[in-house]
Amino acid sequence: MKHVVAFSGGRTSAYMSQLLKSKYDNVEFFFIDTGAEHPKTYEFIRKCDKAFNLNLTVLRPVINQTKGVGTSYDIVSTDDIGWDLSIMKDLTKKYGTFTAVTPLCTSTLKRDVADKYIKTKGDVTRWIGIRCDEKRRLKDKTGFKYLADISDMEKSDILEWWSNMPFDLNIEEHLGNCIFCVKKGNNRIALAQRDEPELFEEWVDMVKQARQRGEQPKELIYRGKVSPEGVVKFYEDYTYDEIKQTMRMYKNKQTLCSESCESFQMELFNEGS
Repeated sequence: MKHVVAFSGGRTSAYMSQLLKSKYDNVEFFFIDTGAEHPKTYEFIRKCDKAFNLNLTVLRPVINQTKGVGTSYDIVSTDDIGWDLSIMKDLTKKYGTFTAVTPLCTSTLKRDVADKYIKTKGDVTRWIGIRCDEKRRLKDKTGFKYLADISDMEKSDILEWWSNMPFDLNIEEHLGNCIFCVKKGNNRIALAQRDEPELFEEWVDMVKQARQRGEQPKELIYRGKVSPEGVVKFYEDYTYDEIKQTMRMYKNKQTLCSESCESFQMELFNEGS
């Protein structure tokens, strides 16, 4: 049976990918590019692809503005990936903005694209980079396997493994996955804005040009119905270190994007899909 890996671009996913590459001959790797990852994440992806000989397939979502026509994808080179909000702009132009409650970015750009791609592969085993220390994310479902199934590495072990590698993902945790993801806590967004103010301005422009749907103002995308500018305003009197301290205080109460934006989401797949 063919093994297919949804490579997220993070350390755990990369570790799992190189492990599976050494374990199986019949394994394929793909990455879905939303255009909203940190530039250093894209650099890391290219390095992993080359170092581990993944032959990574990059899927770029294509939003058709015609009503009733779903999302398709193009296959592009790893040389062509990078920060580019044109996909997000096309998404929000057609469907409006997204929130943690209605994450159209995940369902439309990741789940739908992954589903269509997997259907071209026939009967496969889908691998997700979930570790053994993430037990609440592990779900027993036919056709899915996890890093935890073949490795007892926990987060600290993964970090130590990468510390001995010639390259690493050189960004802070709050910048992982889509930089300004609506599923991140507002304090993480505030930190990301401090780190990448120019990219944040592009993100704000994307939100402003989005289609208005329903009665709720389209700008209120973050937790507590707060706009991107509202997040900045709330934390304007906090120092960078003070915002970091709030992250430590609420560490166990926040949902991280890395926990909920997988291309393969079991709760979103029908049995037998």
